[in-house]
Amino acid sequence: MDNLLHHLFLPRPSNNHKPKLLHHSAFLAYILVFIVTQIIFTIVMKANPQILGLATNINITDLFNEINDKRTENGLGMLHLDEELSTAARAKALDMFSKGYWAHFAPDGTTPWFFIEKVGYKYKYAGENLAKDFADSSQVVMAWMNSETHKKNILDQRFKDVGLAVVNGKLNEEETTLVVQLFGTRSKTNAQVSTVATETPVSIIKNKQTFVSVTPASTLGSSSMFNDLSTVSAYAIGNQNTTMVSNPTFNVFSLTKKLSIALGLFLMILLYIDAAIIFKKKIYRISGNNIAHIVFLLFLMMALYWTRYGAIV
Repeated sequence: MDNLLHHLFLPRPSNNHKPKLLHHSAFLAYILVFIVTQIIFTIVMKANPQILGLATNINITDLFNEINDKRTENGLGMLHLDEELSTAARAKALDMFSKGYWAHFAPDGTTPWFFIEKVGYKYKYAGENLAKDFADSSQVVMAWMNSETHKKNILDQRFKDVGLAVVNGKLNEEETTLVVQLFGTRSKTNAQVSTVATETPVSIIKNKQTFVSVTPASTLGSSSMFNDLSTVSAYAIGNQNTTMVSNPTFNVFSLTKKLSIALGLFLMILLYIDAAIIFKKKIYRISGNNIAHIVFLLFLMMALYWTRYGAIV
């Protein structure tokens, strides 16, 4: 047993003074195992998404607190978590899932303001930020703050209220988590005519003090997502329980990244031990530069560690 371990991990005559786990055949085996693992992940995720899927750690409480922390750091007043805006945000997420789009404006022309007006929130100012495919709340807020237009919404002193929704579902046949953030300031009037921002900005603000001729939301008819908001996996709104329903056990993206980093660490340790023994015993070897390999793996692992998936609009 000892001879086998030495043969695998340490340079010696039996392995041509190079650990068997650092031979080309071993690297081929690593690649094959990685490919097979990804195939298994895909099969399991499709067969039982509750075991392996997008196990996110996004919740309304953390999003709300982090957003207000950013405002406090910039000398702004804290936002109020509004139940009506949260209901509208959840309805917007359902609309995107049901119609298969990822944008501020639906393909049929439905605007973000339709959902706000539908719940009875009379606003003077309104704005919207969207996010998807993130693993936790901090990643979402960080992405928004790194975007000038989204950051402008979060730090806009005109906004007094915020609504948040985190909803799991399938968008265009891909499992994902949508985060909808709606901002608002209540209006003292019941004006129904307002401007609609273009889709060019990635985050948008609506100001009801500037008037153009558009179709009032009251004439757009009913929308089915307001009739049964309880049938979707989502966080509750307001001060209710924020436990996500029907969330997978493992995050396939995070799991893949952790496995890749673990393999990189294993190879770095193996290369270091090999280099130390080669140097100590003064063994001359033509092929292989362990220091260069370690540096390469270090940069690769750093890139993997800092990789963030997700999108905002």
